[in-house]
Order: sequence, then structure tokens, then C-alpha cells
Amino acid sequence: MLKRKAEVFAPTDGVVSICTDHVDRQVRGADFSSPLLLEEVFPLAFRRMRISSRDVELSESTGAELTAKLEVRNVITLDVGYDAVLNGKVHEITRVESRGHTCWLWLSEIATDGTCDLVQETYTYDAVGVPKPTKSTPVTVYARQLTPGAKRRSGSGVDTLEPTVTLRLRKVDYAGEQHLTHSDRTYTVMTTEGHGKWVDLTCRERGADRG
Repeated sequence: MLKRKAEVFAPTDGVVSICTDHVDRQVRGADFSSPLLLEEVFPLAFRRMRISSRDVELSESTGAELTAKLEVRNVITLDVGYDAVLNGKVHEITRVESRGHTCWLWLSEIATDGTCDLVQETYTYDAVGVPKPTKSTPVTVYARQLTPGAKRRSGSGVDTLEPTVTLRLRKVDYAGEQHLTHSDRTYTVMTTEGHGKWVDLTCRERGADRG
């Protein structure tokens, strides 16, 4: 019986750059989607893979986002701590699946979805101990995801729709600010949830935020 011919790995679809952060990328407010703020560690020739239904199910169950799937040679230091530049765009490596001499890279494009201004609020006290709120100078940062919305609230027999916004920011950009502004509205940060190097903020416009 003839032996099955071994499949030959032919990475002829292009080259992906495996990168780490330049020091300027860690500055608050830096445009993290710019490839100019990354330093190449090593290049890898790749073969583009089809995203299967199994990949979609695995992505949904694990929360690992998937924009592109590549097959590259297996490098022992390659892991999800790196970012990658593919066709001039920055991607996060969200999963590495070893295939022996090769591995599959899951890439999630890192794009920006607008900016917001983060505002810290502190209190000073006058001579008789009355607190006076003081807001810091706004810090403009990029959001990876920014979704405006509205939430229905009821009170005193009246239903109102309060503007809301949910954002995904870099942890390095968020210093625990209680307020942010976007599109001429001020929002109060209600909840935060960490996701690796990212943090999700859920915010709403309260009555005190207006005016």
C-alpha cells in the first residue's frame, strides 16, 4: 500500500510581523492602532486559513476574538503576549494552536472607534468643611470599541431614557476616572470590567452630569 504523501507547508500568502510595544505606545492617549508604535521581533511567512464553524463556536465560548487565521512555522517564543502587523494593520494575537512544526494564529484587528475625554473628580474643603468638587484637566484617549445607547429609567411615575455609552479602553489609558465626555455629553462611569490589557466601561448620563 502506498503511503500517503505528507502535506507540504507552503506559506506563500504573505508575511506577518510579530511585534512588541515601542515605549511610546505605553504613553496615555497613544494611538494603539498605529503600526508605527510597534517594534518587530521577527517576521513569519504565512498561509491564510479559512475560518471554520468550529472556530466561530470556539471564539464565542472562549471570548477570543477572531478576524483572521494564519498558519505559520512554530516558534517556541510565539504566544498571545505579542501583537502582529498584517497588511499594514495592527492585530492582537488572541490564540496560538500548535500543529507540530507549524501553528495556527488567531488574529483580532485592533482598530480605534473614536476618542473620549477622561475626567477625574476630587474634592477640596472650604474653611467650614464644605466639600467643593474639582475636576481635573481632561485626558483624551482612544477607544477600541465605543457604543452609544439609552437606558429606560422610571421614577415618580415618569419614564425617561438616559443616554449611555459602553467603551473598551486600554488599561494603561484608564486611571480610575469617574467621568468621561463624548460627543458633548458627560457620563458617569458605573461599572468597569478587565479583559487582559483592556478594560470595559459602562457609563450613563445622570442628571448631575448635565449642565
